[in-house]
Amino acid sequence: MKALLLKRKWAFMVYILASCLFIISDLLYMSLSSMIFDALEKGSLTLFINRIVLGILILGTMSALYFTSRFLRIGYMRNVLLDIRMEAFKT
Repeated sequence: MKALLLKRKWAFMVYILASCLFIISDLLYMSLSSMIFDALEKGSLTLFINRIVLGILILGTMSALYFTSRFLRIGYMRNVLLDIRMEAFKT
């Protein structure tokens, strides 16, 4: 099984990287929350509107990271499962 997972080393590294994209997404969400609460605390409407616009951009980035991560992980696992099936039916 280990040999099948490491057969495509570059794809495995991309899979590990794609698994870590959730960390970046969570950090973006936490920074967005802190920026919005900071704008509310200061009481400035223009700062609050700027943070909301920035928040919409960050949410778009988070969505892009999520879909990228998902498609990269699914693609790698599909290839590994294909290798497993080919190995099982070889004999």
